[in-house]
Amino acid sequence: MPISTDIQNKVLKIAANKSVNEQTKLAVRKQFYVLKQEEVDFDIKIAEFSTILDNLLNTADEVEMEQVLINLLNNAIFAAKKSEEKWVKVNAFQKDGFLHVQVTDSGPPISSEVIDKLFQPFFTTKPVGEGTGLGLSISKAIIDQHHGTLEFLPSSKHTCFEIRLREESQNSPPN
Repeated sequence: MPISTDIQNKVLKIAANKSVNEQTKLAVRKQFYVLKQEEVDFDIKIAEFSTILDNLLNTADEVEMEQVLINLLNNAIFAAKKSEEKWVKVNAFQKDGFLHVQVTDSGPPISSEVIDKLFQPFFTTKPVGEGTGLGLSISKAIIDQHHGTLEFLPSSKHTCFEIRLREESQNSPPN
């Protein structure tokens, strides 16, 4: 169920009065609303995520990080809707000087043929009119620009994408 224009306008009006950091948090929270409307369960540790999100936004361009997070959440919502068990989980943690954000969903497994094409521009598994095939390729380019990684984690039991960025500097490439 799409978000009504009225709700979108209220969100935009509120966002106009916030800093970019707050706007980013608001955009991510808006995706939580979409999850609720789509009747998809959502699991996130808000306090931990908020701290990691603050660090993530201080490490990289805030507007670009908003775009990456929204793209990953939109894809997860789309995939989870096809599943009998509908859920999306976000796990955020710091480890060895890196910020990690993992978005996992209950959607159907991704075939090896699709895995090889995931980050290619204009590749999509969505029906015509529902996706451009640009979300993951743009997201990967943004994370690459910040010397981080955006990866599909094939070892995960469910579909999982992970953002990994160095904490201290947006200009230092990861090991």
